[in-house]
Amino acid sequence: MSRWLAGALLMLALGLSVGAGAEPVLKVYAEDYPPYNYPSAAGPAGPNAKRVQALLKRAGLVAAIEFQPWARAYRQAVLQDDALVFSMHRTPEREQDWLWLAELSAEPNYLFRLATREDLKALKLEDVAHYRISVIRNSSSQEFLHKLGVPQSRIEGVTDLDQNLRKLVAGRVDLIAAQATALDNSARNLAIKPASYAPALRLNDFARLYLAANRRLDPVLRSRLEQALAAMQADGSWARAGE
Repeated sequence: MSRWLAGALLMLALGLSVGAGAEPVLKVYAEDYPPYNYPSAAGPAGPNAKRVQALLKRAGLVAAIEFQPWARAYRQAVLQDDALVFSMHRTPEREQDWLWLAELSAEPNYLFRLATREDLKALKLEDVAHYRISVIRNSSSQEFLHKLGVPQSRIEGVTDLDQNLRKLVAGRVDLIAAQATALDNSARNLAIKPASYAPALRLNDFARLYLAANRRLDPVLRSRLEQALAAMQADGSWARAGE
């Protein structure tokens, strides 16, 4: 069984104000994206997942966190009322479509190359369209490449970062989009040496990961989450929540 499928079966009740056995108020979707957020035997893990759980707890809300591949998590959050999703990159293209409830972490995205590809060492943004690029489906990287004018025939979508890295190492693509921390984590899982790849180009347009909600979120729920976040930021518990 794949890790994301196992995660999809892991749905945790995170409630305080509602008694045991109550139906979840919120549906929360997350990508299996270690080390930021991922399923474990003990429940949702990673600093971003911890922050989301702490926020829900502080707001006194019940929720079910379900791990799915990013494209599916994104779609479910679009289609369902009162649905949250993390960790989503905040981009200009997405700005008006979502409620940005809480910034969870920040790290730039890059296009990575094999370390042996010296021809890609000085890659420029205007040259990206000439290469085969692998991205996670429905990711902000895919959206950015489309906006840049990269032909769809040059973009290959995958389910997760492990698939991305395997394709790069196998020479099936020239570049992959990733954040360095997540890519290094994937490399450890796959027993791939980090020295085998290197950043080719920094993509500065999107670096912040958020807990987001579709715009049909109940205003009362939104207010409780916003008030809880403000209280946590004021007393310092938000900064400690991801530890």
